[in-house]
Amino acid sequence: MRSSIFTFVCFLAAATIASAQPSITGTTGTLTHGSAVTLIGAGFGSKSAPQRIWDTAEGTDLRTLWDVWEPTTAANTTCNMGYRTPIRNVALPHTSGNTKYMAGCHYGLDTSSGGNDVNIAKSRTVPGYPYYSYWAYYWRMDPAWDNCCGENTDGNNKIHIVATTPGLVDGTFWYNEYDVRPTSPSVTPVLDVSDTGGMGYRCRTAVVGACHSSGAGNVGYGTNSNNPINGWIKFEIMVRWDRTTNGYMIMYENGRKVYHSTGETDTNTSTNTRWEAIGYYSRARGITNWRYFDDIYFDYGTDAIAHLEICPGSTFANRGVCSTQPLVSWNNSSINFTLNRGGLAANSTAYVYVTDSARNTNSNGFPIVLGSSGSSSNPPPPAPTGLHIVSNFRDVGLLGAVVCVLGMKRRFRNTTDSRLG
Repeated sequence: MRSSIFTFVCFLAAATIASAQPSITGTTGTLTHGSAVTLIGAGFGSKSAPQRIWDTAEGTDLRTLWDVWEPTTAANTTCNMGYRTPIRNVALPHTSGNTKYMAGCHYGLDTSSGGNDVNIAKSRTVPGYPYYSYWAYYWRMDPAWDNCCGENTDGNNKIHIVATTPGLVDGTFWYNEYDVRPTSPSVTPVLDVSDTGGMGYRCRTAVVGACHSSGAGNVGYGTNSNNPINGWIKFEIMVRWDRTTNGYMIMYENGRKVYHSTGETDTNTSTNTRWEAIGYYSRARGITNWRYFDDIYFDYGTDAIAHLEICPGSTFANRGVCSTQPLVSWNNSSINFTLNRGGLAANSTAYVYVTDSARNTNSNGFPIVLGSSGSSSNPPPPAPTGLHIVSNFRDVGLLGAVVCVLGMKRRFRNTTDSRLG
């Protein structure tokens, strides 16, 4: 009986280790912007390939990375979507190797290629369900955004959409938008998710925010958001595409979760082609109504959620505005990437976070010093905190494993001694 209990405890310890957070032990490489770095540790899981898109907006031709964008035929051609050096006194979100952003303007004709749509999109063939997509990017609206003009002045403003056609709203779709709309700098916006396009998004459970309806229409609402008229926002979108209630949709702003729901995310069976876009739609049109984007990271597939970021905050819950890292390769014990300092200051202490494909993340960041000289940086890990069963399974699992090993050695010694005696 005692042996059976011991075996069971060891099994629990092993299971706990299997579900542990990623653990970081060090880095190799110079921690300056643009340098090759290797992150070393354990429990990173697997990722079959780097992200599909890493667009720093330093290019000259959108066709290199994107499949569809708007506007392309704006009444004022300067409003067409493109890579631009700073315009209209709108500064870059950061200056780390950064000279351009992507921008387009809602202006002129009431057509999809004219005034209403400002977006970039990527197409994919659905590999099967479930699968995932992950976006991380900076974006903002023009500080002189004017809600005066267009077919009406209700401030209708959409920021992300998935659809079955390149025309986006020509087929079936759902989108993220503002329910409380940023029509002026003084407004505190609120995000919502809408399935008016009938693609099958459902809010069954609201983890952050609230479910409005489990059917079509405005399905879920988030918490108070940042106003994109007032400055750059580091935005993240995570979606588990699923025909069952195990799907989810999560949005972060500047490291703070502003919406999280669970439920079906795609029940359309008419085609296995999907188009996903950021930016998208506004009814307000005018020469000052620009959208700006920079450092766009996008991935989709079965392991798309796995990503790496460097942040100013020492805990994941308070990590702040992070710099997403462009990946080179990924395995369970090492991640190769090209360091993106983003808005983090040179020679400052920052913290590394690994999120695996199952959305597990180390709760305490691994400290590094950015911009330091030399070939490596391996500061000591922070002192362990919060070592209790409920919130830190990794430490409990490792302790259990040590107890199991010591116990097994003792049992083996006792058995051997009795046989010799």
